[in-house]
Amino acid sequence: MLERVTWLTPYEAETIGEDARRGGPGTHVEVIVPPTTGPAGVEAVRLLFAWLDAKGIEVAVRVAPDED
Repeated sequence: MLERVTWLTPYEAETIGEDARRGGPGTHVEVIVPPTTGPAGVEAVRLLFAWLDAKGIEVAVRVAPDED
């Protein structure tokens, strides 16, 4: 398991994707975005990692629970 906490810049997305690709088919990536992220933001994150699907790598993007 590899865990990172970082700002999701295009460079970080590429780095995470490359690490996942080295894990090979069957690798799972979970991206948790802040609770203030709207549907368009979640979709944008999904699109950043869409290329991994063709490599057999599952990517799940979910919104963190609001801690109010």
